[in-house]
Amino acid sequence: MKNVKLFCTAALAAAITACSPAGDGPAETNGAETNGAETETAQTETTTAAFILADTNWQLIQITSGDEAPIDVEAGLYTLAINADGTAAMRLDCNRGTGPWEGASGDDVNAGSFAFGAIGMTRRMCMPGSISDRVAADLARIDAFKSGDQALMLTGDDGQLVYSWETLDIVEDGPAGATDPASTQGE
Repeated sequence: MKNVKLFCTAALAAAITACSPAGDGPAETNGAETNGAETETAQTETTTAAFILADTNWQLIQITSGDEAPIDVEAGLYTLAINADGTAAMRLDCNRGTGPWEGASGDDVNAGSFAFGAIGMTRRMCMPGSISDRVAADLARIDAFKSGDQALMLTGDDGQLVYSWETLDIVEDGPAGATDPASTQGE
């Protein structure tokens, strides 16, 4: 019985040690050591981008991809709400999507890196000619942003993919001229 108590005590101590934080040593990220200054810089860059794009609402107006002719998009069918909490809500024609985003400004606070995480999306069958599936797939390829004068360009594939957006004013009853990106009413 004494051996069982000793074994249980040792096992409990090992479990507590394994589950507890690692003391005062440097933090590790993907196996690489970082120091406080690097962590603070990364947080500042993300915060700057979050400040520039946070709580903004956009409607897609045009898609340009490589040598293809630009696609003009009907106002209000594709909207994007970039929230301060790091989430994005989208209207993708008759579908809705949500997912995380992150970004960092470069020397110019109106430009830098921008990417969406995994986007969860409804799978309604939109009218023939809808590009909702294409837009959802393309958003995963976005890696940069540039904003200014009520316009936002999200780009990917070394600038070969360009999504051009314009600001979408939100009024108390919902966005002017479009359905709120997070809303599913009226469908």
